[in-house]
Amino acid sequence: MKRFFYIMILVALVACHEKEQHQHPAVYVYTIGFEGEEWNKVIATNPSSFDFMTQNYVWEDAVTTLTSRPKFTTSEWGSFYGGGCTVSNYGSGDLAAKGSYAYDLYVYKEGVADSRTGCGANGSDNFLVFYGNHDESLAGDVDCRTEIYFRDGKTRYIQCCKINATTYFNNIVLNGNEFSPKLKPGEQITVTATGIDADGNETATVAFVLASGSQTTKEWTFWDLRPLRGVVKVRFNILGGHSDDYGMTTPKYFAIDNLVFAWEEVVEI
Repeated sequence: MKRFFYIMILVALVACHEKEQHQHPAVYVYTIGFEGEEWNKVIATNPSSFDFMTQNYVWEDAVTTLTSRPKFTTSEWGSFYGGGCTVSNYGSGDLAAKGSYAYDLYVYKEGVADSRTGCGANGSDNFLVFYGNHDESLAGDVDCRTEIYFRDGKTRYIQCCKINATTYFNNIVLNGNEFSPKLKPGEQITVTATGIDADGNETATVAFVLASGSQTTKEWTFWDLRPLRGVVKVRFNILGGHSDDYGMTTPKYFAIDNLVFAWEEVVEI
């Protein structure tokens, strides 16, 4: 559901003539919950992002112009989805059935076998599944960090969001597979968000521990993003756990819902 509020800051309005127009600042607070017809048009129709994603996949919020573009990598074997965020509504708590790469667009939902309703934050349906990272310690590592940005280039103040893990991520963290061992005691996997301002400068970076040893995220959890301040873009990364010559071996996924932004506009009263 879309939530849109504004707070009018009025000064000496009582003394104003009823026909006079006066300009006053209005602070808008807006939540993007990825619900409604406009979002259902771009929702994943396949639980595997590698089968669903194309280079022209685009979503955009009608109010703020928040959007993102997928990143594809090219090799001698072809072009492959390397990073981005997909609107999804798949949810499950069954790691045995939905914990492989073929179900990478499933968010973790305790007690649910398989559903496409009610698995978002606060019982909503839709959310974003993020994929991709960048490890600067690896020479030649391709930057597949996901970025969300305002197409209109206007600065808005990011407040918070809800974050959760996917079934694929949780299954490998807890059980491992032939490509990656389960997370060991003392190992952590962290998601970071870095703000970018209108001049292209980084404003700040905040971190969220998605998994630590056998403890992993299993529900939608509040993430305070206010330290990022005014941004035109937010860049996400996920790092940690076991790695090999190619980098992080644990699936590079997480889910986000209910992004809250605030901004100020001058309105006439």
